[in-house]
Amino acid sequence: MSTPGYRDDVSVATDGDKVSLDSLAQLTGFPASYIKKELLIDGNEISVEKLRSFAFDFLNSTMGRPS
Repeated sequence: MSTPGYRDDVSVATDGDKVSLDSLAQLTGFPASYIKKELLIDGNEISVEKLRSFAFDFLNSTMGRPS
């Protein structure tokens, strides 16, 4: 029996992996130039570790820290 929407062939990104800004822009709907400016990125890629850190900081600032 399969679970709808589940793919078991997807690999999990590690902290050392890189994400291209073009891919991130396509997934989020924000222009790559905007992402680059907001996240203060010099190149055309961001590490998964840094992206996770930005996402975590954003969630904490909007939802508050768990107690």
